[in-house]
Amino acid sequence: MIYTYCTDFTLTNPVNDLEAAQAYLTDDDMTKYWKREHKQSKVIKIQWDLIDEQSGHIVVITNDELIANEADELSDWISGQNSDGLGEGFEQQNFAWISYDDEEDEGEMASFNWETNDYKLVLISKV
Repeated sequence: MIYTYCTDFTLTNPVNDLEAAQAYLTDDDMTKYWKREHKQSKVIKIQWDLIDEQSGHIVVITNDELIANEADELSDWISGQNSDGLGEGFEQQNFAWISYDDEEDEGEMASFNWETNDYKLVLISKV
């Protein structure tokens, strides 16, 4: 049986190039890092999907249902990846920077919003 879990996220600011941001998240397969760190065989795929300039979801596909502590551990790991690891690399990309009034050194970056994202995984389907 295949289980699909999901959690939503928001960015602090919108990205300036949605396609580039989506490609960055798709190309960076975080599944291998989870498996290397946790040696857990249930997780098949972890995918970050940006659905618009400022929000998206993270989909986790497993081959067995996650028990509560496994889901909590994975949620905590996702939070950590978004606050440093993946998130830090994401913030450093050109698509994540919005300049004020055409001034290159002043503006805001799109980063994973630690104030609003809880990353609690919810089971959305089992097939």
